[in-house]
Amino acid sequence: MSAGRPNLAGMTTTEDRVRALEVRVDKLETWSGPGQANALSTSLAATRAELATFRRETKAEFVRLRRELTTFRGEMTAELTTFRGEMTAELTTFRGETTAEFVRLRRELTTFRGEMTAELTSIRSDMQEILRRLPPVN
Repeated sequence: MSAGRPNLAGMTTTEDRVRALEVRVDKLETWSGPGQANALSTSLAATRAELATFRRETKAEFVRLRRELTTFRGEMTAELTTFRGEMTAELTTFRGETTAEFVRLRRELTTFRGEMTAELTSIRSDMQEILRRLPPVN
């Protein structure tokens, strides 16, 4: 067995394993040993700075959204007011036209009824005359 090569497939040399550990230990922050307080305070300061930035961005975004919502609400209120006015005017016009149409229709029906009554009266009198002229039934 040679020291520089893995003896089985998938195994690495000792040097490769030590290099991988050195990389991991270089980035490792621990709670023991020299530099603990310094590493912790640096980490906390970075976290606080990121959190403060996040809060500022979030607050600015909420302020922007509130302004946008207020503008949208105003636009929708104006649009609704305009729509109501238009619908009220259209309904008033429609009601007037419909009422006038019903009045005209009533007049026509009244005239038609009078004509039909006169026609039925004429038919009755004609039928009475015809029946009067017929010989009696035995």
